Amino acid sequence: MTATLELLADADTARRIAEYHLGLTDYCDEVLHVGTGRDRTAYVAYYQDTVYKIGGESANRAEYRVLSEHAGEEMIPPVELFEVTVEAEYGPVDMTVIAMPYLPEDGSVEHEGFVHPYAADFNPANLHANGGQLWLIDAAGM
Repeated sequence: MTATLELLADADTARRIAEYHLGLTDYCDEVLHVGTGRDRTAYVAYYQDTVYKIGGESANRAEYRVLSEHAGEEMIPPVELFEVTVEAEYGPVDMTVIAMPYLPEDGSVEHEGFVHPYAADFNPANLHANGGQLWLIDAAGM
């Protein structure tokens, strides 16, 4: 049985995180950098319990497509895609930002070696146990 997760995400937060990510602002008080992968960087907005992934537009679009197509299935969190424009010194920059609930690994479900079939790179770290259930937290690159 899949738990129901609420996604609290908004375009304004996505834009502010994108500005911070690009170094256009020195400080983004409501977020914390939580990880960097090959193509993207993840920031968590704790006041929303939401992760925003920046960079790798094709990875963000692919992940959004996969998770949206399988919405409601077991282990699939809700997801939202934002297209934001930030003003840089050299002109506007269009960016794609993906948001999903923050689901840190809490060890509540054993899953060593298990790989979700929608995890494009077949990395077991793309699956987190949280709240007594497994969740796919990265489906980019499909």
